[in-house]
Amino acid sequence: MIKRFTGTRRAPVVLVGGSSSLVMCRRMIEYARANVSAGKEKPHVVCLPTASGDNPEITAEVSGYLDRLPCTYDMILAATAPAEPDETARRMEAADVVYVPGGSEQRIIDVWAKCGADEALFRIARRGSALIVGSSAGAMAWAHACPFVTEEGQIKVFAGYGLVPVWYTPHYQMEEYKGFDAALAAQSDPPLGFASGDDAGILCTPDGRYFTFFGSEGNSVWRFTRTGGGWTRDEFPEGADVPL
Repeated sequence: MIKRFTGTRRAPVVLVGGSSSLVMCRRMIEYARANVSAGKEKPHVVCLPTASGDNPEITAEVSGYLDRLPCTYDMILAATAPAEPDETARRMEAADVVYVPGGSEQRIIDVWAKCGADEALFRIARRGSALIVGSSAGAMAWAHACPFVTEEGQIKVFAGYGLVPVWYTPHYQMEEYKGFDAALAAQSDPPLGFASGDDAGILCTPDGRYFTFFGSEGNSVWRFTRTGGGWTRDEFPEGADVPL
């Protein structure tokens, strides 16, 4: 059973639809420098590619972005080279940015429960000591849950850690993810949901506000709000950097 976040979240969180670009990585580092790293010239990024099973291609892609940016970074391979929980926590808690790219949300849940990364994440969230960023499966893990419709037409719900009290789906520019609308129709609480395309995201601030957060792929963010007996949907395309 998944652990759920409890307490007050003081860390900002970004839910990214997937395939984060160099521009998205630059923006998250700039935000961290201004808001969580006390003006540190080179914020420290801790990346956990757990969702991909520490896929070397994903690791190389993210490392390639970070090598070009004013930051230091640590790649924690929790899926293939797990450290003791104390060591995992020490490395995660040194972060100004915790970044989790995509793959399988279930793998995050399973691996992190064994190595203590989930509890370390919760401490970071309560302290507000880092910007927490998840892309695709990483973003799903931060949200309340991701409802979806199976190929057989059944509604299923992937529960997240609940750092952010919203329903969420990534990759929403792709037709196969539009089943989120039908699955969300059966849900009521919390009364807020988001969907975002690749390299488009939602910045969720500790004071309960939401902002669009874009990279370079030109996709959109959609907000779903439950009022009365149904849901309404609003689109915020690239360039609409305004409060949602």
